[in-house]
Amino acid sequence: MKTNKQICTVASAVVISLASLAVLQADENPFLLQSISKHSNSEQKIAMGKCGGNMEGMCGGMMEGMCGGNMPHGVSPSMLPKPESAGAHALIENCTQCHGLPAPGMHTAEEWPSIVGRMNMRMQMMDGMMGIDAPDQQEITTVIDYLQANAQQPINRSKYSNLDSADGKVFTQTCAQCHVLPEPKQHTASEWPNVVGRMLGHIAVRNMSTPDIQQVEQIVEYLQNNSDNSK
Repeated sequence: MKTNKQICTVASAVVISLASLAVLQADENPFLLQSISKHSNSEQKIAMGKCGGNMEGMCGGMMEGMCGGNMPHGVSPSMLPKPESAGAHALIENCTQCHGLPAPGMHTAEEWPSIVGRMNMRMQMMDGMMGIDAPDQQEITTVIDYLQANAQQPINRSKYSNLDSADGKVFTQTCAQCHVLPEPKQHTASEWPNVVGRMLGHIAVRNMSTPDIQQVEQIVEYLQNNSDNSK
């Protein structure tokens, strides 16, 4: 049973995410991300890669073709974990040259090195072309360390028989749209509402099915009930 405080916290997360949170939308050019605020007339450009001017379309088209037209939609730098850290700055500096800023939670710590390796190979091939500045090994190490430190922790399904519950099913169907199903114990009960609020922003960015308020409450309640309260 949720307390009034929990309900208010969940409601705040929903309001922040669905009402005032700037929802990123990538246009034809993957270098340029623009924001549109739901239920608001305000608009603000929030992120741009290194390539500028007429070079943007050329870079975007080529990189999109190389990546099979599956370029990641970006998130706002402010939505990154520890956004002022050296790792976050290295991620922004390098990754936004070719596509939107990736969220560390898109992949697990095990998956990130090979993904960064593929991206680095493409950047090394294009170093000096169309404004691409390929990273050195130290930058690559900084990026990988940051992504792994803030990567998604996958759930151990064998420990959660209640995934078949109503709340568990909403949690599974919603969160698995973007990444592996997260481990509830990686955050405390008090942390999960804000985390879910950020994830709603990511879902909107990727144009996926957004849960309604009742479903958001179910997701938060499931995560809180199975969180690690010993932290």
